[in-house]
Amino acid sequence: MWIYWTALSITYVVTAFGQVILKLFAKTNNKWHLFWALAFFIIAPFTSYIALKKIGVGMVFIGVAVSQVLIVIMSHYILKEKISKDHVISMIFILVGLFAYALGR
Repeated sequence: MWIYWTALSITYVVTAFGQVILKLFAKTNNKWHLFWALAFFIIAPFTSYIALKKIGVGMVFIGVAVSQVLIVIMSHYILKEKISKDHVISMIFILVGLFAYALGR
């Protein structure tokens, strides 16, 4: 079962990396950034498919919100973007909602 949860984790991380690199492409217009962003986006459906074999659809896609939290955190460290109070409040709501859903299953 660990392979499916690993695939799901990889999905979230590569999606977040793809978003951050795409933001970097928007700033630099470097074609390699676009290439790597697209490469990460191409990986995500395959790892999602692996995860969906044993993990329920609801759990897989509700967890996609986690990638939004990862994007904010990665953008802070990689792109030096500031994390505002609104970001923190939003991330708390996302995480509380995710845990509430997971516990309610």
